[in-house]
Amino acid sequence: MPHISKNTQSKGDQLKAAREAKSEKQVIAESDTAWNDLWSEFNESKAYTKQLEHKLSDKIAECEKFHSDLENSQQKLQQLMTELDSLKKKYNERYQELRLERQTAKRRQTRIEGLEEQMKILKEAETQANKKFSKYAQDTKVSLDYLKATNGGLKMNSQSL
Repeated sequence: MPHISKNTQSKGDQLKAAREAKSEKQVIAESDTAWNDLWSEFNESKAYTKQLEHKLSDKIAECEKFHSDLENSQQKLQQLMTELDSLKKKYNERYQELRLERQTAKRRQTRIEGLEEQMKILKEAETQANKKFSKYAQDTKVSLDYLKATNGGLKMNSQSL
């Protein structure tokens, strides 16, 4: 083995120490860079998390608004259903009233038609009775005239006797 001088050995140790120091500084620099990168990513993650929290808050508010709108719509629907039931009830009542009115009007019309038919029959009977009465009146007049004439002849005969 060749013999290395102390001076050369000490230069080698210094060089080795310098290399180790440089390597250590490089590791520290790389570590600092990695640390800065991690810190930067952490801050970006925090910002992104805040952004997501804000979006979530907006979505929650939107969801609450939709829920409130849904409840209002359900209340309005219930109110309209109640009104519809009321209107259906009134419609049925009016329908029954009109049905009764139609039946009453139909019975009234049938009765009027029956009475008109009876009046027609009575008028015909009256006309026939008037004709018969006129005939009887004429027959009675003829009979009276005949009786007067006969009585007049009898009076004359009885006066002459």
